[in-house]
Amino acid sequence: MILYFADREMNILGMASTGGTKGLLISDDELTEDVETASETLQFDLHYTSDNAVSVIPMAQVGHYVLRSGTTQGFYTITTTENNSSERYIEVYCESAGLDLLNEEAPAFAATEAHPIAWYIDKYIYDTGFERGINEDPSSTRTLTWDGSDTAAKRLQSVATKFGDEIYYSFDIRGLDVAHKYINVRKQRGRNIGKTIVGGRDFDNLTIKMSIEDLATALIVSGGTPDSSDGSTSSPITLSGLTYDDKDIYVDGTMLKSRTALSEWSRYISRDESGSDVGHIVKLWSYDTTSQTELLNRAISHLKKVRNPEVNYELELTHLDDDVQIGDTLRISDKLTDTYATARVLKIVTSEASRTRKATLGSFLMAY
Repeated sequence: MILYFADREMNILGMASTGGTKGLLISDDELTEDVETASETLQFDLHYTSDNAVSVIPMAQVGHYVLRSGTTQGFYTITTTENNSSERYIEVYCESAGLDLLNEEAPAFAATEAHPIAWYIDKYIYDTGFERGINEDPSSTRTLTWDGSDTAAKRLQSVATKFGDEIYYSFDIRGLDVAHKYINVRKQRGRNIGKTIVGGRDFDNLTIKMSIEDLATALIVSGGTPDSSDGSTSSPITLSGLTYDDKDIYVDGTMLKSRTALSEWSRYISRDESGSDVGHIVKLWSYDTTSQTELLNRAISHLKKVRNPEVNYELELTHLDDDVQIGDTLRISDKLTDTYATARVLKIVTSEASRTRKATLGSFLMAY
């Protein structure tokens, strides 16, 4: 890996590499890609000597840029440094979003009408040098509200989460110039590449956690509040008036219920117990939409998640092939725990110096 250091005007100040025989040396590098936070961070140690300290130390100033060249390219802002003068190296920490997004404060905001995701992105990248790139969700609209302030980078991530999308940053690097900085929207990053990882070979430990803390057999569902044409106060929409029944999940007034979940998880633990209802475990659930159809579809998806015990699998790969990218879906085979599933790559940590590439997986789907 080769890193180029540039000042705020993108003037190249110097370069360093991992394991190179010429130029400055980088060690203990760690590139972390995280699909859930849309972040990419780079940290490393930049070494110098008593002879070149005067020229090297100014290269790694906070606010300066780092361009990464290798199997993939990257563009980062140096946000934190720590100079160890006795050992003669600088610990450098960088983040992928531009400084304007990292430090810019996005105040509390309440939209007065529904807008597509592109509208919100344009609002929070205004005057930052970023442009909209790929957009796989051009038609969905939301009326979004934030009660408190946050950084522009976190606000953009919040926008994507509220739309059910995923964002990521990309950069058009031409030579040693950054021609364009993009923020991209996908319904879901990554590919289903059909690769199988095996317990005892690709990973050593699979941790399985189970919980019924969030379990529910029925939901009281509400949505967003539509605009009133006469200026009067409106109420949030509900499922009232809709008809839906797939022989398991069905609409009952403003509620969505599951027959199979009730048969297993009714609060009445014996046949002799009785009550005014049939024993549903009920939770409130809302989603910010003024479309009854979308509200129903989202509520069905949520009830399917919470009608069974929550099962979480924690797995860290000890080896990851170079062709596996962030967001990709892999198959998992573990005979010891009798686990056969598919899972997404949620985080990748790469070190060029130590030649390691590890991944954290999540979003498990059993029995492929």
